[in-house]
Amino acid sequence: MEKLYKRHTWPDKTQITHLVCWSVLIFLEVIVAGAINNRYSSFYYYLLFYALNISLFYVHANILMKFAKFKNLGSTLKFLVILSLVLLVYLMLSVLTSLLLELLAVPDPARPLTFDLRYFAIVLYRAAFFLAYGTGFYYLKDYMKSEKTQMARSLENEQLRTQLVTIEKDYLRAQVNPHLLYNTLGFIKVNSARSPEKSDEAIEKLTLIMDYALESNKEELVPLVREIEHIEYMITLNQLRYGEKLNLKFHKTIVDDEVMILPIVLLTLVENLFKHGNLLDPARPAAIEITTSKEALIFRTRNLKGDKLKGKREQTGLKNIEQRLEKSYSGKYCFSHKYYNNFFHTQLKIHLRQ
Repeated sequence: MEKLYKRHTWPDKTQITHLVCWSVLIFLEVIVAGAINNRYSSFYYYLLFYALNISLFYVHANILMKFAKFKNLGSTLKFLVILSLVLLVYLMLSVLTSLLLELLAVPDPARPLTFDLRYFAIVLYRAAFFLAYGTGFYYLKDYMKSEKTQMARSLENEQLRTQLVTIEKDYLRAQVNPHLLYNTLGFIKVNSARSPEKSDEAIEKLTLIMDYALESNKEELVPLVREIEHIEYMITLNQLRYGEKLNLKFHKTIVDDEVMILPIVLLTLVENLFKHGNLLDPARPAAIEITTSKEALIFRTRNLKGDKLKGKREQTGLKNIEQRLEKSYSGKYCFSHKYYNNFFHTQLKIHLRQ
């Protein structure tokens, strides 16, 4: 049967630390001070009075200091009343301890028992000494607890920020991926009626693209060659749609096949080219260019402005791409898009090395 509780061993690290500190204090007070003054008290005297003083320390640090709020006059008076009661109990226990030692015939040889002003002054001095230690210990423990809580909160916030970044990336990617489906189903339907062979090929290419889109959701980066492969599928799909009448130049110069990139981004820019551009003018063809070197990847598209261009939707898509790039390539990329001579141009440059 699985245990539902955590077994605690004794002593733990905290208890060992307390034992060491008390041992050092007692050693300094008893051995060193006794050697300097050339006098010692009995073992029972040390045992009982250190037990009493250490008890006062923990009562003050763990209980009494919880009332030390000092928010107003009422809370201050409450603390002083409780402190007075604790000191009164301490005085009474000190007297009883002294009487017990006297009864056991083990009085302090250096200080014969006499309940005079000197006796009570020494008792109160010892009480103040251990109360001061207790106060310091309370604030130290409170500070360490606060720091631990702050560190835990900072760690939790950092984890939440990491989760938020992941969610944002998935959300932005999810906004991009549906375009790959919605913008191709229409012409597949048309092709299925006109030419079953073309419809089958279109369905095959669409399936490959959607599989890639779903798989890439699980990956931070993918090989550039995989992205290019699916760009070619996208080109094939759209050529099928327009009966091989699209005017498009596709050029690629890949120096390193192992380059890794953010998935779907290049594919989405190509999809936007087909969605918003006019590729039917042979005198003004669209263009896609991919070039890599050891230092950078450069991706460019150019397309004639389409008649049905919807600026707001296009800007939303480009903004999503920019947000994804910023999340993954902050400070290491340059993305631009503009209209020039009735052409829409995009350029993305990703620095592969700093």
